[in-house]
Amino acid sequence: MKTTGVYPFSLILLTLCYVSCQNDVLIGCGGFVKSDIDIDYTQVKVQLITKYGSVKDEIACAPTSGYFMIPIYDKGEFTLKVSPPQNWDFDPTEIKLNIDGKTDPCSNNRDINFTFKGITITGRILSEGLMDGPAGVAVTLSQGDTVVQTTKSTDGGRYVFHQVKPGHYEIKTSHDKWTFSKSQTTIDAKIGSTSVTEDMIISGYDVQGKVTECDSIEKNLATPGQINGLSPLCYRISDQQGLVNFPSLPPGQYILVPYYRSEEIVFDVVPAQVPVTVASSSVKIQPNFQVHGFTIGGRVLAYREGKGIVDASIQINGKPVTSTGKDGKYLLVNVTSGTYTITVSKPYYFFEPFVTKITPSTPALEDIVATRYNLCGLIEITDLPNEVMKSKKRKVNMSPVGSKSTEVTILSNENGSFCFQVSPGEYIVKAVPDDDDKSKGVMFTPPSKQVTVKDEPVFGVKFGQFKTTVSGKVKFLEGFHGNKDTTIYLRDTERSGHVHQAVAKLTGDNLVAQFIFEDVLPGKYNAAVTRKDVCWKSEELPFTVLDNDIDGIQFEQNGFVLSAVTSHSFYAYYSSEGDKEKTECKFNKGLNRMCLPNAGRYEISPASCYIFQQNEYSYDTTSTSTLSMTAVDYRVIGSVISFADAKDIMIKIKFTNKEKEDIVLGPLEARPLGQLLKFDFQFILRPGDSVSVLPSSETLLFDPSKIDFTLNEDKECPISIGAFDASKGEIIVGKIEPVVNDVEIRLHEAGSDVVLLTTTTNQQGEYRYSNSKHFCPRFGPLAGNKNYDVTASKPGYVFTPTLDNKRDFKASKQGEIVIKVASEDGQPMSGVLFSLSGQNFRSNNITSETGEIQYLNLPSAQYYFRPLLKEYSFEPAMQLISVDEGMTVNVEVKGYRVAYSCYGKLSSLNGEPEVDVVVRLAATFQLMESKRYYFVMQKAIGINNCENSREEATTTINGTFRIRGLKPNCSYSVQVAEENSDIISRSIPDKRVIEKVEDQDITDVNIITIRSSGQMEISGTVFTEDKYLHTIKALLYNENNMDSPVQSVALGDNHYFHFKPLPRDGKSYILRIQSMLSLVTYSYKTLETDSFTATQHRRHFHFNFSAAIRQIDPEPSQGSFLIIPFILVIAIAFNFTKVSQYVKSLIEAYNSRQQSSTSEENVKAKKKHGKHR
Repeated sequence: MKTTGVYPFSLILLTLCYVSCQNDVLIGCGGFVKSDIDIDYTQVKVQLITKYGSVKDEIACAPTSGYFMIPIYDKGEFTLKVSPPQNWDFDPTEIKLNIDGKTDPCSNNRDINFTFKGITITGRILSEGLMDGPAGVAVTLSQGDTVVQTTKSTDGGRYVFHQVKPGHYEIKTSHDKWTFSKSQTTIDAKIGSTSVTEDMIISGYDVQGKVTECDSIEKNLATPGQINGLSPLCYRISDQQGLVNFPSLPPGQYILVPYYRSEEIVFDVVPAQVPVTVASSSVKIQPNFQVHGFTIGGRVLAYREGKGIVDASIQINGKPVTSTGKDGKYLLVNVTSGTYTITVSKPYYFFEPFVTKITPSTPALEDIVATRYNLCGLIEITDLPNEVMKSKKRKVNMSPVGSKSTEVTILSNENGSFCFQVSPGEYIVKAVPDDDDKSKGVMFTPPSKQVTVKDEPVFGVKFGQFKTTVSGKVKFLEGFHGNKDTTIYLRDTERSGHVHQAVAKLTGDNLVAQFIFEDVLPGKYNAAVTRKDVCWKSEELPFTVLDNDIDGIQFEQNGFVLSAVTSHSFYAYYSSEGDKEKTECKFNKGLNRMCLPNAGRYEISPASCYIFQQNEYSYDTTSTSTLSMTAVDYRVIGSVISFADAKDIMIKIKFTNKEKEDIVLGPLEARPLGQLLKFDFQFILRPGDSVSVLPSSETLLFDPSKIDFTLNEDKECPISIGAFDASKGEIIVGKIEPVVNDVEIRLHEAGSDVVLLTTTTNQQGEYRYSNSKHFCPRFGPLAGNKNYDVTASKPGYVFTPTLDNKRDFKASKQGEIVIKVASEDGQPMSGVLFSLSGQNFRSNNITSETGEIQYLNLPSAQYYFRPLLKEYSFEPAMQLISVDEGMTVNVEVKGYRVAYSCYGKLSSLNGEPEVDVVVRLAATFQLMESKRYYFVMQKAIGINNCENSREEATTTINGTFRIRGLKPNCSYSVQVAEENSDIISRSIPDKRVIEKVEDQDITDVNIITIRSSGQMEISGTVFTEDKYLHTIKALLYNENNMDSPVQSVALGDNHYFHFKPLPRDGKSYILRIQSMLSLVTYSYKTLETDSFTATQHRRHFHFNFSAAIRQIDPEPSQGSFLIIPFILVIAIAFNFTKVSQYVKSLIEAYNSRQQSSTSEENVKAKKKHGKHR
């Protein structure tokens, strides 16, 4: 059955999220088990598991919808886990929860869903004749031509497909090397049938080996007969690389034998044979087979068919072996078949490594020819700036003529020498200055040299260095008389701080000056003119010195500078004296430098929203002063934009400063703005003024309703408060059919859950939203440019928008379920959690004080309900209810108390409560004693599967706890959980025993805790007859030293013993019980031992000891008894130290027994007092 979401209409879902019930916290965790196919939801259970692994609760899902609900009575960490039948796959399988009552999904009423993804299909791939198979084999699950899943086999050949939908499938397997006798099968997968019955079988695996040193051996071999007395099953011939491959061998044991025999030669191959086991994988033979072991010669030439090179060093695989003679010949002695790398080295000559295969059939080695030669030269530096190093490495480029893409760059040595490795050909060589040389103006000449290399090295390629002259002129305007003070600077942009200076020299009519710079090094420069009271076309002119003189640099004056300081940025107009034409210019806030085209007097007029101290300012180009312009008032603008016209738009400017009078503007006049109308307004403010601008109209709605504005001095023109959008208000009306009055109507902005307005229907079922006072208070006008949603609600009804008008509703009265819960004695039961679910619906509610729950507005459907309350069972425990439209279904449920609670408190020795400590309850076991024998018998007390009872709780801020679920007639123990051992070493008592649960809650189960001290308490009990106690001693040894005990304690008259605390350091110890009874007289087991590691706070041990008197036939003589005192005296004298230690231990044991007896009496008295209570 498919499960879907929540019912789409306005159903009243009073879902439990976090409530208080009977003074306890109750949180409901619920959700759905979902499936796209029909499954039996009742087979799926959901478990609530504590962080310590205990199953806190388990519940089956609702049969119709898969809904589940688990009540949680304690905060803490839990796991919600789905528990389906075997081979059912769900996603997720579990959810970690931290129930804190605030942020977790259960407390926030969020569904926790588990989705059925399909079933698990399992099968096997086996090796032929074996009961297992290989891992890593690809397996494909297909349905028709569609591949559903792919997987790989695991150890043993098993494969698994998860989350498979029921249906008919084909399963295929393949491998690029292995052979299959059965490579595919089919399965009709369905719930309950998920195992593939037919195994797929691998009939053969590949076996690979390799023969080395065999590449030159003749391949025309005869078919082998018997080899070393063995008849071959099959044979393969190695390929050119020596590889041998048997492609398909069944699992089994084989012997692999190498074989080679021809008319000319017989080779010795090692090893002679190799045992091979084929199981469930490919086999690679290791080590390789190797042909074991001729003189061979060659030549080294300067060029192809050229002369031989003398004294060239020959290396084989990196090791020097010989050198060439006068004709360039060499010999290699005692080589075996194989591939070798021959390397040749000779000054100024260069050779490529020669890789060759050498075999007995190789007549001679190929000639090794030089492929490259040295091309060498020198860079000479004769005249350098002081900061340039003469002796340093410099860059040299080399490229073949006509092929710049293969350019090679190297560095010379510190003296300027350089060498390239080149092949025969023509080359272009360039000396390239580095960034440091360029920054100091160092260039090389000639720019390049062409060199020819034939069949030998080339030397003597040289490069030298150069300087140049830079000149230019300066042109001035009429009316300028400061040309004698004009200076030109030449700045090196690549060498910071390097400056050439020259003063312009006048010629002709004094309006043109010339300058010149000599001895300029190559580089990048800027020529700059220094006069700042005039304007230049360019104050700086960049140029680059390469290998020629530079002429034609020209500076040209194009105006006179106006200096002005302004309070704001604004536009203005200026004109020269007597000139009517005005020119627009812009001033920026602060200091401005502006160029005036001619000499003379100018008038400047600001044109801005700023209001200045003067309407017009004067300036003379001969003046050296700075003009100052400061704004005192500001003009502020605004507007109203509307599709609709209105004659009553007013603007009120309301000052925050009450001393200033408000300004009222309007009515505003409209002007067209495309298809809109725009209403402009403006007003004047001073810096610091704060105002609220409020538009008003009888027919329009404004957005925003007001604009708050503060004028700051740094505001730039134009200063605008922005625009108001105006639109006509909207009237919303609707009705309910058939007529229902007092229906609550809520107005929302489309897509929002926020309620803007609320009203109710009148006696005619009508409602209205507008600026009218009919039916409701005045609202609006409502914004007409927005979309609105209207919803209707009234208990017991469902309202559906009509198709014609979504603001009209059709009313229908739905079905309802009324559930009453009473206890055995007929009293209403409150706090019972009811889970009601159906197709597209679920709700979780708690009964009120009257024991009643009402589910209203239910559509016609079947509903499944389940009552839940810890410690109670209900009749009916679950029920399916059919509800029709308008029907009221009454259900009576009876609750029966089947379990009880245990109340108690955890506190420290000083009475402080222990908070957030786990207290655990479990079915207890009784210790049975016999007068004659001492043994432990475990027996569960009670009925109703008491031995499976296990509950826990966490203490509150007051240290109190409540453990639920104690079954009648069961016996329990309550103790602090072991996981608290990091903070609590032990408790008093260790556990509280509840001997039998009657038909009532257990109270006052209080425990005192002792905090951890970093030590471990060791104690024990010896079960034996009282007459043997004084002969028994408990010995404690360090595991690494069994010669001397760390501590020892004599029992005296007490079965109980206790050691001094040990440090909790993780060391291992041995505890041993030893008796001093004579083995001559008694028969007993000499040592009882146990071991432990000091990691806990406390450990208690149990030991059994029994002895029997030996039967002695001969009667001792009187003299034998007389000699005993004498022997004892001598023994004591020789062992005085040991005897004294023993006597001391007896005294300590006696004192320990006295203290233990007192402690036991105190504990018994407390238990007796607790029973009276």
